[in-house]
Amino acid sequence: MRRNLLMLALPLAVGLSACGGGAPTRAAFAFKADAGCAPMGLGGLEGITKPADHPQLATGAGTLLRAVDAQLTQLRTLDQPGGDAKVQVEGLMGAMGSLSQSTRALQQGASAKDDAAVSRALNDTTSRYQDASSKATEIGMTSCVLGMKSTVDQLSVGSKEIVKSSYLTKGDALCDAAGKKLEALPEPSSSKGLPAVGRYFDLGLPILTKLVVDLKALTPPPGDEATVADIIAAQDAGIAKIKEFRDAAIANDARKVLALEKEFDSSLSLADAKLVSYGFKTCGNI
Repeated sequence: MRRNLLMLALPLAVGLSACGGGAPTRAAFAFKADAGCAPMGLGGLEGITKPADHPQLATGAGTLLRAVDAQLTQLRTLDQPGGDAKVQVEGLMGAMGSLSQSTRALQQGASAKDDAAVSRALNDTTSRYQDASSKATEIGMTSCVLGMKSTVDQLSVGSKEIVKSSYLTKGDALCDAAGKKLEALPEPSSSKGLPAVGRYFDLGLPILTKLVVDLKALTPPPGDEATVADIIAAQDAGIAKIKEFRDAAIANDARKVLALEKEFDSSLSLADAKLVSYGFKTCGNI
């Protein structure tokens, strides 16, 4: 008797669910959402390749933004599940809303060729995409948000390369200008002894110090913040060693100058090597 009642009840429950007789289950919601997300905006995403410049990045980010907004709009039109599943869906839609905001910021930063804005927005977009995709996976989705991974990856790699190229170009321009100023300094005469050499270094130090300050002001490429910080630290160490050498020379302290020679050479060689290794053409060779 109980088995017969169960067999009668199951089809009825399915029918009621299909007709809107109750809130859909998590699985039913995920299935219907994926069916709507799969063709919505993803066709246009398939053609997106790694952007090579700011205009291409702006275009790609705009396409991704439209896909995110289209999927989010579609999710909001669906009947929502109840209980814990409803909380999960609301969390996903909130995460997608945040992803939309950061993607829009990425598009705007690229349009303005603002590397600082691009870097911030890319870091935000990457983080928010991971959050949204994790929430979509928890619900059981396979297309909504998750289908955008390739596009997000392409934009991420492209953004980093674009900002790095800009960073290297700007840095080399600063180093070129500093190098010309250093070349214009009158070289000291060896006949005037160590104090003259010290005064020569004293003239060059403000130029080199300002160069390091200007390099610090540049926006490091996304993901390379630690590497750039290490490069700058090496430049600071080199400046400190030049100051030591200058002070010893001005004081006419030959023993101190000789004692500092290896440290001086090693510090500056390391600072230059880090610049060259990262990709600078002029910096590291002045």
